[in-house]
Amino acid sequence: MATLRILQLLVKQYDALHHLILTEMLQVNELMWKDILPQLFARLNHPVRAVRDTLCTILERIAATSPHALCYPAIVGTTQPIVIHNEYVDNGEVEKNDFVDVIDEEKKKRADQDRSLMFECCQRIVTRMQALFPDLVKDVTEFVKELQRIDMLHEERWTFVLTNLDLEMNRRILQIEEEMMKTLMNTHLSDDEKKDIIHEKTIIFTSLVYRIVENLYEKTCTSVPVTINEKQFQDAYLATIEEAMKTLRRNKSEPRQAWASFKLLLTQLNQRANRRSFVFLQMADISPRLTALNKTHVPLPGQEHKNFCDVVMLERISKQTVILPTKTRPRKVVFHGSDGKDYPFLFKGQEDLHLDERIMQLLRICNLMLSTKETDWPSYIAENYS
Repeated sequence: MATLRILQLLVKQYDALHHLILTEMLQVNELMWKDILPQLFARLNHPVRAVRDTLCTILERIAATSPHALCYPAIVGTTQPIVIHNEYVDNGEVEKNDFVDVIDEEKKKRADQDRSLMFECCQRIVTRMQALFPDLVKDVTEFVKELQRIDMLHEERWTFVLTNLDLEMNRRILQIEEEMMKTLMNTHLSDDEKKDIIHEKTIIFTSLVYRIVENLYEKTCTSVPVTINEKQFQDAYLATIEEAMKTLRRNKSEPRQAWASFKLLLTQLNQRANRRSFVFLQMADISPRLTALNKTHVPLPGQEHKNFCDVVMLERISKQTVILPTKTRPRKVVFHGSDGKDYPFLFKGQEDLHLDERIMQLLRICNLMLSTKETDWPSYIAENYS
């Protein structure tokens, strides 16, 4: 696509070509750029401010005529992400997720810088939309916030975090025991010195894991529950978690003993999860605000290529949601549109869908190619999600 090629020239050959193509880019009809919105957003963390400003200007122009096309990525970009997915790499090290942060400082610094640049650009786009479509921005912001709430319920969050931390803690305990043996075999140290060194190393190796658990406990167990589901979680697990926290705080210098209660809790959570296949939840139990939505200014996702006047808005949400029994536990919800029709969606808040987004772009291009000469082709069509 020509627009994609121009974008590539802008971000990769900025010094040589920026002054030649900048003016022309801003004069092109903004709707020409709608087909590559994912690529435009992906470049908002470009290190050169002039490039970011150019892309922001293009997106602001699109926001003025088609706010439905970019309200979701822009508004999500102005919020603190709840989940950054973790991966265990071959050497057993853990990259960063929303709780586990053992990434090296250089990568962390770059990631923070990228998020900061992205946040700044998204904030600028949202400010522009808010000036033109205040009701849409207000409703979509509340909608996104509540989707983030139901994205990972307290029970799922504890299961997810403890599963990752259990692997990490096992690895660190082995490291502690290896260091302990080395220290004990050192004949140049007194018994008191050995004891102090072992204690200090144990605290260094385990402090991050303990801090993560403390933060999770503070977020999910110390405040008054807002929803029925959160109250049910506290009724079922609060006593067990509090006892585990007491054990951890008493035995910080004995990591195996400190972690034993959380291993038991993780076993209970996994057993409960394995007994269930599909989980049916009442929307009122997990998000009363979503249940109360009525005749909103929230555009249904997947209408980026429509004109704004033809966009179907969210009328209300179905009373029940289904959690599918797969690894990332996606939610199936049904949106009732302003046109009177029902639109089922699969909410995958725990997955990185950027690759899926690119594949759907490819499928749309294929369909466009197949439809240009209808007489030369059988009625082929590549199905996609939107």
